[in-house]
Amino acid sequence: MPQQQQQQAPRRPVGEWITTWGAIAMGSIDSVTNYGVPTGKMSKAEAEADVLRRCASHGETDCRVVLAYHNQCAVIAEPHINGKPLSGGTVKFVGAATIAEAGEYAKSQCRKENKDKYRLCAVLHWFGKVD
Repeated sequence: MPQQQQQQAPRRPVGEWITTWGAIAMGSIDSVTNYGVPTGKMSKAEAEADVLRRCASHGETDCRVVLAYHNQCAVIAEPHINGKPLSGGTVKFVGAATIAEAGEYAKSQCRKENKDKYRLCAVLHWFGKVD
């Protein structure tokens, strides 16, 4: 009698999905902009407190949270001229499901805010899983 093979159900992942928060803060010292970015925090408040602490650790006194994001990737898009960051341009901070999605939206908003035709916007910083 032929042996019957039982089909096994696909294996299900074990464990629990943990939701996490991240945040981005910016501040400046001596006309140089610095960012603080923690990820993997358990609450928005924890992410924001940590990001402000990290930002201030460089000596900045004007740190502020510019983006808090929940279970997302995040990017920072900056305007550039001749490959260098543009002083005084508007920087965009965006969270989205993927880095690619966040990057495209951040660059389009950066270009919209910085209308000068010589300004290009580039994503220089990203946080999350690379697509």
